[in-house]
Amino acid sequence: PFLALRTLLVGGGSLSARAAAAAAAALPRATLHTAYGLTEAGSSVTYGRLGGGGGGGDESRGGGGSGGVWVGTPPPGAAVCVALPSDSATPSSSTSTASSSCLSGDAATPFPPLPPGWRGAPAGATGTILAAGPGLAAGYFRDAPATAAAFLRSGGGGPASTPWLVTGDAGRVAGGGLWLWGRG
Repeated sequence: PFLALRTLLVGGGSLSARAAAAAAAALPRATLHTAYGLTEAGSSVTYGRLGGGGGGGDESRGGGGSGGVWVGTPPPGAAVCVALPSDSATPSSSTSTASSSCLSGDAATPFPPLPPGWRGAPAGATGTILAAGPGLAAGYFRDAPATAAAFLRSGGGGPASTPWLVTGDAGRVAGGGLWLWGRG
């Protein structure tokens, strides 16, 4: 009965390259989609098609290298950035974050600046995934220390600042999308 399956969506956590290959082999007619998300970010931070069903997926654009898992691009209104801790706590400018290590789900919206203490990783480098978007939680229930460590704001923390989630996951931007390299 599953051999007739046309679409398989895997969401929430990471999908290993091994599991994706096994699904493609077991379900040769199905197109596999993956959505990378975290509880703190509502649902999906990124979404992508992994091929199968007779066609190449978005991950065929390549560039992730062996070991990483393609997890797609952000939906409209969301953004992800592969970042590294900065040497200083000065806020990043939006022009410095609109680099090859950051992706926005809406080309018409300027990329938000990163929070103080973070900078976009060099092209092709692996770093920590930061996520921003409308689905982002305000913090952890009754856990101010964990909230302060994971939920950061750019632009000085005022009402117009952008909230960012420091996921703790390792990633790389390549081939126009995000590759997950490990869970934090």
